[in-house]
Amino acid sequence: MSPSAPVPQKIEKALHAELERTRRDYEAAREKFHTLSSGIPSGLPHPDGSHRIQQAAREYRSTLNAYAESVRRFNDYILKQVIPKDHL
Repeated sequence: MSPSAPVPQKIEKALHAELERTRRDYEAAREKFHTLSSGIPSGLPHPDGSHRIQQAAREYRSTLNAYAESVRRFNDYILKQVIPKDHL
C-alpha cells in the first residue's frame, strides 16, 4: 500500500462525520419548516410569512438531498467498498 493510499478507518470516520453533520442540518431545517408552517392559526400566512416558509422549504429540501447523498455515500462504502472520489 502506498503512503498516499486512503486508510479505510479514516474514510469511514470521515463519511460517518459527514453523515452526522448532514443529519443534524436536515433535522434543524425540518424543525424550522414545521415550526413556521404550523405557526399559522388561520392557515393563511402573512405575505412576509409566505416568503419565510418558502425559504424554509427550500432549505428543508436542500438539506434532505444532502443527507440522502451522505447516506448513499456511507452505505456504498460500507456495503460495497466504493471509495468516493473525494477520498481517493
